[in-house]
Amino acid sequence: MGQFEDIIIDDGRTMDDDKGNNYIVFVIDHSGSMVSCKDLALSNFNEKINEIKIDKTDLNNLVTIIEFDHKIRVVYENELIENIEPLEDFWIGGSTALLDAVGTAIMKVKDKIRTDKNDAALIIVLTDGKENASIDFNKYRVDELTKEIEDTDACTVVFLGGNIDVQSAGWSGASGMKAMSGYNFDNYDAQSYNKMSRTFNDGYKKWSTLRSKGTKVVSNFMEGG
Repeated sequence: MGQFEDIIIDDGRTMDDDKGNNYIVFVIDHSGSMVSCKDLALSNFNEKINEIKIDKTDLNNLVTIIEFDHKIRVVYENELIENIEPLEDFWIGGSTALLDAVGTAIMKVKDKIRTDKNDAALIIVLTDGKENASIDFNKYRVDELTKEIEDTDACTVVFLGGNIDVQSAGWSGASGMKAMSGYNFDNYDAQSYNKMSRTFNDGYKKWSTLRSKGTKVVSNFMEGG
């Protein structure tokens, strides 16, 4: 295997198995190019976590946080949102193993979605760079996994690209997903970054409302931005 580091935080609280599950996965780029927006990335990420915490859903919100540069760090894995702590620092690292990060994200949730329950996944990718460092997942394997997760009819993907789109970044398989919502913003501009964050929060509220009614995928998550 490649360069993976699990730093999984768990305080022991468990989910209610009788409820449906929202598997919410954040895939956050910490490569060197993110230095221009590290403070915005930190504050906006914590705002997203808070938005999920105040969500009054009757489903289990289970959060996975994957941080990456040329290494993959799993900080939380399918942890109840109530147990997630705000990030205190946004570290900056090296190059961009996007495919390793996305492949890891899909593997964390694809076999957990139960067809007999109101289960669904939401994968959110934040990056500003092109794939250039993956070891364990290549384009073809990630495209296969993307097709597998799409075929569950229970996965929404949100790609937040700082001056880059999902195709240019290297995750070509996601560009054809019916439930993939891409959003391009200027990561050098605070106004643009904050608009992206507000649009995400609005999209999350819409997704959560539809999830509580049994909807499993949303194709227009970032619509209106």
